[in-house]
Amino acid sequence: NAEVKLHIGERLSKGMIAHQVLGPDSRRIGTYDDNHFLNTIMYEVEFDNEQVWEYGANVIAENMISWVDEDGFSSPNMKAIVDC
Repeated sequence: NAEVKLHIGERLSKGMIAHQVLGPDSRRIGTYDDNHFLNTIMYEVEFDNEQVWEYGANVIAENMISWVDEDGFSSPNMKAIVDC
C-alpha cells in the first residue's frame, strides 16, 4: 500500500491507498488511461484518523505533482499505485 498526503477539506492528511473501488457489479469504477491525469479509476484511501475517502487516480497524481518544487525536487510520497 502506498502512502499519500491528500486534502480532506482544507486539511492535509496522511493516508494509505487501500484498493480500487468496485461497483455493485464488482467492476472497478472509473476508466484507465496511460495519461495519469486522464485516469479516473477510483481508489479508497484510509487516513490516520480511520476515515476512508475515495479519490480518482488523476486526483492522486495531480496532488503528487503539486509537491514538486520549482527545481523539480520533492520528497517522495508514493512510488506507484498497484492493486493486486
